[in-house]
Amino acid sequence: MADFFKLVGDSRIPHIVAPAALDAFEALPVSSAAEVHGSRTRDYVDWIERPYWLASDQMKSIMHKYNRQIRLKHVALVDTEQGRQHPYWALQVPALRCLSPESEQYPNGTIKRLVLERERLQGQHLFAVEDMLAPCLIISLAAAESLLRRNLTGFVLTRVEQS
Repeated sequence: MADFFKLVGDSRIPHIVAPAALDAFEALPVSSAAEVHGSRTRDYVDWIERPYWLASDQMKSIMHKYNRQIRLKHVALVDTEQGRQHPYWALQVPALRCLSPESEQYPNGTIKRLVLERERLQGQHLFAVEDMLAPCLIISLAAAESLLRRNLTGFVLTRVEQS
């Protein structure tokens, strides 16, 4: 049985840079720029979860090796205070219908306990879970090890149950 992990933003890092405003992924051009404010006190990490998934060049390259169907759009985070640009990639990850009936939900429909159907995960390494209110990114053990070996920042991994 292969292990899978949920990849989420690292809440222990209090000052992750956040773009001022971005359009929805579909409305973004292939390449765009977004201004960041208060950048002197912000951390430029490899994974930014909000307003949607943004990955650094290095993290994007690794993720794309594990799923070639990921749609990518370049977003330069423009730091006007320091006169610098930081390249990031907006990601739209293909969704996989793999949510187990054993998953538990809160009354508002968000997931309380995530359980994935093991047989639907065969050959998968990086995917979003279909049929969830909040976006959920799942990666295989191989993909997780690849990210962790490179000391990337801004995310944490939690093991996901399977049925």
